[in-house]
Amino acid sequence: MTNAMAPSHTALKSILKSLSSSRWSLTRSLRSTNANEINGQLSGTATFAQLPTADQDWLYTESGQFPASALPLPWQAWQMPPGRKIGSGPDEADYLFHNFDFTDDGRIALEGGEEHFPPVPALPLNTRDDQTYVLQARGDHLCINDMYRTSYAFRFLRDTEELVSWSSLHVVRGPAKTQEIRNQYALQ
Repeated sequence: MTNAMAPSHTALKSILKSLSSSRWSLTRSLRSTNANEINGQLSGTATFAQLPTADQDWLYTESGQFPASALPLPWQAWQMPPGRKIGSGPDEADYLFHNFDFTDDGRIALEGGEEHFPPVPALPLNTRDDQTYVLQARGDHLCINDMYRTSYAFRFLRDTEELVSWSSLHVVRGPAKTQEIRNQYALQ
């Protein structure tokens, strides 16, 4: 059984080191109340690269297949400012997605009162669960008028502090979107 633990400096450093030094298999489930938006499950890979900037920004990229009808639909995702593209030269992120809040109670006080976050998402299965522990986090951000509330779970090996899997659950509510996006990442 895995136990949730408070973040240690070593665990936080391990998250960053593992994200950038590993290629991750990604499984994503998309659910939307809007029939015109993508619904279903996709699979692919994700990578993180630390950019050579003074702020030590990170670039997240993903690619894979989304089964649409009988033919798989290839996809790639990145967020870049207008006029920028992936290619030679430094890449620059468009905006901060959100800060991470490492807490245990699943709630955070925000302007206007207490707001609830989604439950901690399930992690990919791991045959070494008894040798791991789980660190939980959450974050949120407003995208125009739609609020993204996210819960995270990070699974570490106890003896090495190596990040072996992680997951996120984004619940989006607002006038333009009602979505649930579940992501599971495992080391390749």
